[in-house]
Amino acid sequence: MGKRKGNDIDRLLEEVQKGIEKTEPRSRANMIRLYLCGASEKLSQARFALKMMSFFYIYKNNYIDPADDVKIEKKIYFCIDSFFIFLYSCFDILAQAVNQKYQLGLTEREVNLKKVSSELQRKNYNNKLSRHLQDLQKTRFFKSMEKYRHCAVHRRQIYILEEVRRGTKGYNYSSTGPGETITRYICDDPLVLKPQIKKKRELKIFCEKMIEDAEKHIRKIAKLIEGKEGNNESIRGKACP
Repeated sequence: MGKRKGNDIDRLLEEVQKGIEKTEPRSRANMIRLYLCGASEKLSQARFALKMMSFFYIYKNNYIDPADDVKIEKKIYFCIDSFFIFLYSCFDILAQAVNQKYQLGLTEREVNLKKVSSELQRKNYNNKLSRHLQDLQKTRFFKSMEKYRHCAVHRRQIYILEEVRRGTKGYNYSSTGPGETITRYICDDPLVLKPQIKKKRELKIFCEKMIEDAEKHIRKIAKLIEGKEGNNESIRGKACP
């Protein structure tokens, strides 16, 4: 998860905005630009949540930060919940841009990625964008992101296992104890009653991969919104109003 990649996404969204302004009426282009900017900001916030989590990572859960008397465990949970909430929001906000681009007629409150994807199909759009949104929902990345976000928003804190080992300095060397290495694992499925840690997915590595996958799909969707990747209408013709 490098700074360069983040800047690449921001530049891409800026280029898409400029392209939209050349092909769409001003009022519609303004709305699409608003949502593209929003998606960019949410992605930045997801990155920031992950960065903040990294600051606390070297401390054990029961360590109390003297700056505010809050346990590190609570700060880790806050960061990871925020990470998935902001990351998922990127795609719902991009769906707002799609709703404007194709004039699907959904209100802002009605829009989310699944609803927009369904509307594109219902109105007989069978272009690359519609197919990509359908395929995206079937990916392991999207299903995982959706589960963790649902848990963070509607259920409880996402279960994280802390593992502390004594020995040589490692990837997450602790400053709170002599020769201690801290590793945290994210639960396999946050929606089950008793979450388990069988897959042993290290938390930061897992989240960094989620960011990488999100950027890949955001880049693809943005280009398709602009129409740079042969996003042609179906042979059935343009959707009925």
